[in-house]
Amino acid sequence: MDLSHYQVADRLVVEVTDVIDIANDHEVGSCLRGLLDRRGTSELVVDLHGCIVTATGLRVLLQTQRVARARGLAMCAVAAHPLARKVFRITHLHDSIPLYPSVAEALRDVTRDLDLHCG
Repeated sequence: MDLSHYQVADRLVVEVTDVIDIANDHEVGSCLRGLLDRRGTSELVVDLHGCIVTATGLRVLLQTQRVARARGLAMCAVAAHPLARKVFRITHLHDSIPLYPSVAEALRDVTRDLDLHCG
């Protein structure tokens, strides 16, 4: 799977347009972790375009965040759809991975650092 991505200053924005489920979790996870190796990146911003966030998708995000932290990188997620944000709140994943309603808001928030959201 080829995930669309672009760099904004030192932040890498990755667009996930498909639902992450058991059919593609290994591929999506591998792609996300591979993008962590890009030079000049201090944070991964994962933009979840869909309204459906599965348990498998949450697991992939948590695994990616662990790898990011081990490499000294921060990570946040963007979920524009209210149902997707609700899944983050119900599971308390937003306590570990900062969640934003838009990429613009995620990029505007310069107060984050690696220690703010240790879960």
